[in-house]
Amino acid sequence: VHVGQPALTRAIQKLEAELGGYLFHREKTRVRLTDFGRLMRTHLDEVLQRSETAKRTARSFLSLETASLTLGVMCTIGP
Repeated sequence: VHVGQPALTRAIQKLEAELGGYLFHREKTRVRLTDFGRLMRTHLDEVLQRSETAKRTARSFLSLETASLTLGVMCTIGP
């Protein structure tokens, strides 16, 4: 994910503070979701999916904005 351990820990702690509960049980040899974490996972997965969709939509829009368009026009002589 290209995120260092300290940065990831801070992000998780910030999210836990915002949500008002612990997402993980932290033990010496493993980390597992709390009941609260399991409950929030569905919602957080949806947030992540919507974020990715928004990014794709933005990239698509911006690529259209910078694309070139060539038009062919026929000149006709009217009566």
